[in-house]
Amino acid sequence: MSRVKPLRASFFVALVFGLAVGTVNPASAAAAATHRAAAAAPAATGPILDSGSPDAVAGQYIVVLQASAVTGTTTVADLAQSLTAAYGGTFSQVDDGFQAFTLNATDPIAGAIAGDSRVDYVDQDQWDEADGAPPVQDNPDWGLARINQRVPDLGGDPQYAAGSSAGVTIYVVDSGVQIGNSDFGGRASYAYNALTDTVGSAPDCSAGVGHGTPVAAIAAGTVYGTAKQAAIKSVKVLDCDASGALQKSPGAVTDRGLNWILQNATAPAVVNLSLGGEAVNGNNNVDACTATPGSKTKSGVPLNAIVAGASGLDKTVTPVTDKKWSLSNFGKCLTLFAPGQSVTSLRANGTPATLNVFGTSYATPYVSGAAAILLAANPALKQDQVKQAILDDATSPATNGVAELVAGAAQTQSPDLLLHVAPPAQNTVTVDGPALSQQVPSGAQAVDFTFTGTAGQAVYVNGTGGAFNAGISLYDPLGTQLGSGSHASYNSGKQETWISPVSLPRTGTYSIHIVPAAGATGSVSVQVLTFATATATVNGPVVSSTVTSALPGRRVAATFAGTAGQTISVNGTGIASASTITLYDPKGTQIASASSFASDAGAVKQWIRATNLSATGTYSLYITPTPGATGTFSLQVLGDTALSATVNGPAVSSTITSALPGRRVVATFAGTAGQTVLVNGTSGAFNSSLSLYDPKGAQIGSGNSYGSDSGAVKSWITPVNLSATGTYTLYFTPA
Repeated sequence: MSRVKPLRASFFVALVFGLAVGTVNPASAAAAATHRAAAAAPAATGPILDSGSPDAVAGQYIVVLQASAVTGTTTVADLAQSLTAAYGGTFSQVDDGFQAFTLNATDPIAGAIAGDSRVDYVDQDQWDEADGAPPVQDNPDWGLARINQRVPDLGGDPQYAAGSSAGVTIYVVDSGVQIGNSDFGGRASYAYNALTDTVGSAPDCSAGVGHGTPVAAIAAGTVYGTAKQAAIKSVKVLDCDASGALQKSPGAVTDRGLNWILQNATAPAVVNLSLGGEAVNGNNNVDACTATPGSKTKSGVPLNAIVAGASGLDKTVTPVTDKKWSLSNFGKCLTLFAPGQSVTSLRANGTPATLNVFGTSYATPYVSGAAAILLAANPALKQDQVKQAILDDATSPATNGVAELVAGAAQTQSPDLLLHVAPPAQNTVTVDGPALSQQVPSGAQAVDFTFTGTAGQAVYVNGTGGAFNAGISLYDPLGTQLGSGSHASYNSGKQETWISPVSLPRTGTYSIHIVPAAGATGSVSVQVLTFATATATVNGPVVSSTVTSALPGRRVAATFAGTAGQTISVNGTGIASASTITLYDPKGTQIASASSFASDAGAVKQWIRATNLSATGTYSLYITPTPGATGTFSLQVLGDTALSATVNGPAVSSTITSALPGRRVVATFAGTAGQTVLVNGTSGAFNSSLSLYDPKGAQIGSGNSYGSDSGAVKSWITPVNLSATGTYTLYFTPA
């Protein structure tokens, strides 16, 4: 039988799941009758754990059920009803998530229930209290600096930098939190008061230094916090007397607080328990395996809680070394160490505003903050993945080049690991500069790139990623998201456009935030590009732009001045890569589009067919090659050549010159209703298409001219009857 109390532990929950409190199954009445009959005979008696503890709560027990006893049809509430009906006592609290309930009964009744085959064990409830030596006056903070670097020598100017924790909530299960402290920046709020079983109003002690407040400040305060953007929710399970001294509370109160979180928490979330008592890793300088969650780990049952020991710095030796804080528990049931000796935090009341604190109570929130940072980058991470990511990134002898990291770890069989919160990668990209690559950090943490942008500048982001999915966001200097995109694992190694073109609203430092999927390994490469520009003129010369290997996939923006009523077309030469071509009017409305194909490389093609311009102003033509493509684009904007013909009049002609190859010819003539006309013509050694339109713009005839007919008079439009009097238009479109 495992000596484990599953409801109380110094741990974090990476993802909080919902908890449903079941109703009593009518079938439990029959089960109760069976066990009442069995109780008439001498009942098997099981042991009651912690019955001799000085912190035992008289007449109150936690009954933990066998996992096999709880089924789809038999709930925890059903079993609690059945057991108390069979043996006596009452139950006051049911925890479906932990498969346990609180029992109020005499010792003999508790022993009888402990002997029931459906029960794993019965543990006498304990009084919980805040853990950690009394705090003293504050000294300069070193805890954040230590977890942010690999070596214990902090130097003369240590710094702390970490990834965002926005969007994650840290539930501080403690004596309450003074949420109005300005250091929390409005991110702290009351959640639940387990002492009164009410939602809201969960403040820290009204006198003294408090306990939950300094814990919360280390987890997520602005100055001393590890996760500086996380939300803080206060769940109050400890009370204080008039002097501010913490009072013990029954473990059932703590259980009630945890149960409330399980039912009401907003994921992604972290739960921080910095409480003392049999159920947690404490400050007794004993083996952590003697208490849960350490004992749960010892039993071989997987536990995704992180059990933190408290560490300090030994400045009496050169070089400075890490060491276990003298009173911290130890042993193989710890997960890792975190700073917990004379770290600086807030006090709930009084002056000065800060103080030094000691103990695993204050090591734990560093870990909770680290978990929040991981969850902010990857909200879908599961509990075991968060724990493993923290372990993978922890500082060890291998990462700082010493034989032993935490002095005393080997002698006590403790993990020689210290919490590490990696500074976010600050990769500075130059606009229209080379691509920059960055390895995805351990634990698939986010990767950030920055660049300096100018107000009005139009940029887009091309990138290459590995065999993982990722989300990409672009933020302006004020933190406003301007664009987003994604990378899919099946595009591994291929350049993509991650952020479509966006006009930068202000001058300053912009951020590209890349969030790889859970478990991602590999690298990302980013390039910030502007458009290559070209200025064309209607019926002017060909303009060109070369996409070089230094800026592969760079887009081209060509502009020209157009006049309302003008009809233009665009001919162009593309590269050996697919490209799209789009035409926009002066208001930014797309009015035409086309494609260029790799098979057309080097050949002049009509990209934009004849388009009537609706306004006078600057028109923009965008060429978007496949990301990664290189080569030279050429284009020419052509206006029509106008001719005026007469029915049965002389021949009219127009010459298409090498300066304006492919220029369209538009000939008009006056026609009369009922008249029958045909069009004959002579063309050069090229193919052309012809089309005839009536005064209303409806096509009434068409034909073709071929290069093989060069110089010969041919019938282009066969006889057609004119339906109305007015101006008719003949379009001659050469290849």
